[in-house]
Amino acid sequence: MFWYLIGILVLAFLIFFFYMGFHKQVVIYEKTLDPMYFVYREYLGSYREIGAEFDKIVRDSKSCRAKDFIIGGIYYDNPDVVSDHSKERSAIGLFINSSERDKAEEFVRIFKQYQLADIPSIKVRITSRFPFKNILSFVWMRVSIYPSLYDETVIKEICPNLSPFLIEFYPYTKSEGRSIISAVPYEAYMKYLVFTKAEQPPTLADKKNN
Repeated sequence: MFWYLIGILVLAFLIFFFYMGFHKQVVIYEKTLDPMYFVYREYLGSYREIGAEFDKIVRDSKSCRAKDFIIGGIYYDNPDVVSDHSKERSAIGLFINSSERDKAEEFVRIFKQYQLADIPSIKVRITSRFPFKNILSFVWMRVSIYPSLYDETVIKEICPNLSPFLIEFYPYTKSEGRSIISAVPYEAYMKYLVFTKAEQPPTLADKKNN
């Protein structure tokens, strides 16, 4: 009976493991992203509590008439070093194909809480798609993928003077379902991605020094 239960638990674990996509290899590579429009809202608060804001964006996106857009966000702070998580900065919304400016402008006319930004072609260090199933998908990204994406040696090369931003895209296709794609922009392109007026929050190191 004992081994029977163990067998069931192992089988259940394997089914869950493969369902979540934890077995899939995520490739990290360099890429130059095409120009795009970003229809966004600023968010100031803990990244852990940002889910409700994305629920609103998903709802609003149903009124977007652009044919090619992806929901996503730009995260400016590292929650591991920020001392006050309520001051974490981000800009979240829709990344829209550069050929559909009229649709982007129409969207911000309807939803006045959004702003429209023009993002030029930017060079990034980016991951391949990782399946999004639930909140544990983000936990797995943080534990198994971010350490490689934020490899210290590589980050010093692409962002030698500034703390790196994180861009995340959350595409959806009928064949693959929801996915997560994470990217770190090269320092030379970070100036094109600043869509927050909030000051950089204090870090744990700042707090310790004071």
